[in-house]
Amino acid sequence: MDYGTHPYDPYEEPYTRPRRRINYFAWTVAILLLTGFALAAWLGSFYIFDQPERPDSYRILQRLHKIEPPKRFELTAAPAGEFLNPQQLYERYVEMGAAELARANAELARNYIRNYQQVRGLVPYVVGRYRIIATRELGPGDVFTSGMVALTNAIDNGELVMEHLYPANPEALPLMKQTLTVGLEIKLERTHDISAVIHAERLVDGRIMVTAIPLLYGSYTVTRGLGTFRLEPPLSLNLAAGWPLFKAHERAGVEQRYAEYRQKTAAARGGPVPVPGLSPSTTPPPAENELVRVEQARPVIAFSPPPALAKNDKLVKTTPGSKGKKSSKKQKLESLHRRQWRKLP
Repeated sequence: MDYGTHPYDPYEEPYTRPRRRINYFAWTVAILLLTGFALAAWLGSFYIFDQPERPDSYRILQRLHKIEPPKRFELTAAPAGEFLNPQQLYERYVEMGAAELARANAELARNYIRNYQQVRGLVPYVVGRYRIIATRELGPGDVFTSGMVALTNAIDNGELVMEHLYPANPEALPLMKQTLTVGLEIKLERTHDISAVIHAERLVDGRIMVTAIPLLYGSYTVTRGLGTFRLEPPLSLNLAAGWPLFKAHERAGVEQRYAEYRQKTAAARGGPVPVPGLSPSTTPPPAENELVRVEQARPVIAFSPPPALAKNDKLVKTTPGSKGKKSSKKQKLESLHRRQWRKLP
């Protein structure tokens, strides 16, 4: 009996598998997730690299070794800038609104962190005369973790306050504490000092406080004192500590103590209490003692004398052409006179 059997074909599958459906929804979700991840990575890189003044961005860039520590500048190779006296500094920042001042501070800190490699415009430098009203040592809770900071008042403008930074190694702190004392005058000149503004703050009473740091990181001393201390660029910054370095409550206590100190000093001298920024004369009196920057000694170039002349060498003395002509004419006249003299009997 024939059951209709066919010869067995090993290459033919006895059963066919059903085709699976493509899950378009799952693929759409995966593509959207990957697109979101790429967009987040792009925005994150923009956020980190373009805004290093933010504490989290600065920390990430440090771990990636994508940021350099602040460097020391030379006086002749400093970034291009403009030198502003206390009145000009006050007028610049007092007219800014809160949002505009925040953008200006972000740009000031960003330029300093980048070592002024991508600066738009001119760097603001501080010039003028300032008097120290308080000093303190910098620590781990500050933006600059080593050195000292001085809180000063502008002598010719009572509306401007400046905190001047002095980053240094711990070995220089004892001499710095002896040198940077209350009442000491700081004179910043265009030809000697390059102190850049890295932050500006509007106080509650309407005054302006700026934070400045000397980009030269030079050596300093006082006119009436012994010893010189040298500044050093910081290795890293603690941006999480925030600006300014003298907080509001600390500054209020400092100014109150300084006002009491001035009143006691004026009472002991028997004169009126001086008001910061105001003086009876047009020009402030000269400082009794002030902080000055000391230039480093340059290497001395040894003087090499010219080689001595040998005995057989002849010195040739050049004479102007007119004198040479006169001497030749004189010699001809003398020779002619001698000939005539010989012919005489």
